[in-house]
Amino acid sequence: MRRAAPLVAAVALLAALPRGVSGQIAPPGTPPPAWAYKTNFAIPDAPAFELLSVDPSTILRPQSTRELALSLSKFQSADGSFTIPQALALEFSPALLIKGDRVTESGVAAHAGLYNLRLSLAALRDSKTGAGARLALGARFTLSDQSQLKNDEAYQADVRVTEVATQALSVYSAANDRAVQQARDAGEDPSKARMVLTRAEQAELDAIAKEIRRRWAERYWNAGRMEVAFALRASAADSTGRDPKLDAFSAWLTDSRGVADWGQGLVGARLAVRRDSLSGDYKQESSLAFRFYAGNNRAKGYLEGQQTMREDAKPRLFVNGGFEMAAADWVWLNFALGFEREGGSAHTVTAFKLKMAPPGM
Repeated sequence: MRRAAPLVAAVALLAALPRGVSGQIAPPGTPPPAWAYKTNFAIPDAPAFELLSVDPSTILRPQSTRELALSLSKFQSADGSFTIPQALALEFSPALLIKGDRVTESGVAAHAGLYNLRLSLAALRDSKTGAGARLALGARFTLSDQSQLKNDEAYQADVRVTEVATQALSVYSAANDRAVQQARDAGEDPSKARMVLTRAEQAELDAIAKEIRRRWAERYWNAGRMEVAFALRASAADSTGRDPKLDAFSAWLTDSRGVADWGQGLVGARLAVRRDSLSGDYKQESSLAFRFYAGNNRAKGYLEGQQTMREDAKPRLFVNGGFEMAAADWVWLNFALGFEREGGSAHTVTAFKLKMAPPGM
């Protein structure tokens, strides 16, 4: 329990540091803003992106809320050549974007529903083949996220940050002592001393903050999460996107659980209704999928199995494997190779996705 004091002080210290801004910091005890604990977790596909049916996988991976994320896919055209991405999606949290750095832990706790909501927009267009354009709108809601820092006690449980937290406190202590001494030398009240960081101290604290977030990500990348999501899709008759008509609705429920510090298991269920392109009638389908990741926060491989049942159609089996890695801060690459079997026919499926989020989001 003796670790609690330095950790709480370090949390308040790091939380009070504006991103990319040097200068004053608030004293320990200041309520930490929620962005202080943002970390570079992998970027999952958005609900709207999933409903574009870019690849056969239907599991919707849960992940911690972030302000903004962009996904790009279908870099290969029908003739096999590489082209500009034909499918893209944007997912964002309205509450986090509006509040920005003013978000606090108490604010998130008081309005958890708003801060756990994300909206997504996605589009698929292939002008070379003339295939119909697709547009989708989605919403995702986090029911539980064990990686989120709800209070100081949760942060204190991670003993691996003790060393760097102590380093942060030593920087704070030196700056505070200097401010007090300057006040005394000027004949002012030391209790009203205003602490100002030097550029060197600010740089050291920025590095310490980055290290604490890195260690937090290593510890909680596979934390348990549960999400529910919904999406609507409209398709056009050709690649121009003119006169789109609503043709699909889907709902997902996904749960994930960690295995030690190296693995994560996901199980997801999906219910969907789609319009038949020939008859115009709506058909129901459902799927159940499992996925397992092994690795660490920045690089991991995965295996997936999925069974889809469709009205007036034979069941579809999909087996998939891939690799996910952080190419740079806030840039993620995903490579996948799968095998899909429907009735008596089977074929391979490949996928490459590029996912990005603005630094710090």
